[in-house]
Amino acid sequence: MRHLGLLIALAGCNDPGRPTEIHELGTLEYELPAGWQAQEQVSHGRRIVVWSPTHNPRKETITLVRSEPLPALTKAGAAAVSQHLAAAQLALRGRFMPATTFKTSHGLAGARMEGSFTPAGVTQPYGRVHAVVVDGDSLVHVLYTAQQPDASLETFDGVLDTLQRKGA
Repeated sequence: MRHLGLLIALAGCNDPGRPTEIHELGTLEYELPAGWQAQEQVSHGRRIVVWSPTHNPRKETITLVRSEPLPALTKAGAAAVSQHLAAAQLALRGRFMPATTFKTSHGLAGARMEGSFTPAGVTQPYGRVHAVVVDGDSLVHVLYTAQQPDASLETFDGVLDTLQRKGA
């Protein structure tokens, strides 16, 4: 069933009626629907790009974070990356499903978790999907956060599955 959702998401991203734009993060490129706006920053050696749609009633964002080099973790395998991902969710004090591993259509390996948390100063929980993809000796975190999540996760899955090395 999950594969069917991914195929539907990919079809939506490749829909000629729904234009996308190619963006870069380090050695990777990815696609987002046209009309999403970015805010970029660098924090503790990490490049962070937060995307949101121009019209945003769901209060949704897609955030991409490229880590500093972490060769021991990236070489340790899928189980270690999944544990790293689970540990990252602990700070949110939310409710998350166990991590699952995956490969993108471009062969990048990663892990993913879904759940919800309540941000500080807010009373309504937000949905969160957090994926980590291994890129050489670094990790690329892709996070979808929304007050009213899109059940299809079309844009998140589209970004994740279009991640590829530049020029591939």
